[in-house]
Amino acid sequence: MRITNNLASTAAANGLAALREQIAATQRQITSGKRFETPSQDPVASQQALRNDRESRALAQYRRTIAAARSRTDLEDNALQNLTNLLTRAREIAIQQGDDSANATSRQQAVTEVNGLLSEAVALATVRDGEEYVFGGQQSTTPPYTITEGTIFTFSTTGGGPVGTRAVEIGAGETMVPVHDGVSVFGTTSGGVLKTLQDLATALNTGDRAQVTSQLSGLTAAQVGLQQQVADTGARGSRLDIADANLSAFATQLSARTSALRDVDMEAATTELVTRQTTYQAAMAATSRVLTMSLTDYLK
Repeated sequence: MRITNNLASTAAANGLAALREQIAATQRQITSGKRFETPSQDPVASQQALRNDRESRALAQYRRTIAAARSRTDLEDNALQNLTNLLTRAREIAIQQGDDSANATSRQQAVTEVNGLLSEAVALATVRDGEEYVFGGQQSTTPPYTITEGTIFTFSTTGGGPVGTRAVEIGAGETMVPVHDGVSVFGTTSGGVLKTLQDLATALNTGDRAQVTSQLSGLTAAQVGLQQQVADTGARGSRLDIADANLSAFATQLSARTSALRDVDMEAATTELVTRQTTYQAAMAATSRVLTMSLTDYLK
């Protein structure tokens, strides 16, 4: 085949254009920090990166759920600690007013303090997390307890009481219940922590030493049950912390894998750019020499 000057020029121009495009592509990689601009440039890596993105979004959602659940366990833990203090004080009052040194007058005065303890306990039972009541059970938007003032403060519950719990998803196929319902912690009008405080106020109001002393067993039982719930809440909080730490570690690994798929190796890309620029310069020089040669050059 006869190679004319036009064919040689065209071939040289096409070759130089291809080299310029390679240089431009490498420059774009360095500028963007990405290995490929479109999925078609690396379909396998692109698909895997998309799968990683979906999984990353799922992990982020789990972590948001865990954060919300952790907020509730913290609120419950604080409420339980304060409720423990209220019961401790109520037990001290029962011991003091059940002593021979106490009298009907001092017991009547103690009624006011115990009414206050009941009011504080109901306030703890109606603590909120945003728009929802932590101890509201299935009726989380309705106050689980209300209190009525009088000589003896009384309380009431919503419907059949704040019962039921809601599980949250903290991982793929992993759920847990972050908090107890109100009935489990505070009880109902038939029995439980709140009823125990109300009964103590009623006993103190009678001024009878024996009736006051009889409340000690109920207060002790309430304290024991409460400590079990404190321990249970602590365990739930720990489980949430561990789950979040595991998800965080997995998210970091996933991010590293996605980066390896998408991100360019800057050192390698820079070396490649220099190599391609050198190749282009050499090609330019060679092409220039070839295309400027004439028959006269051969006859010299």
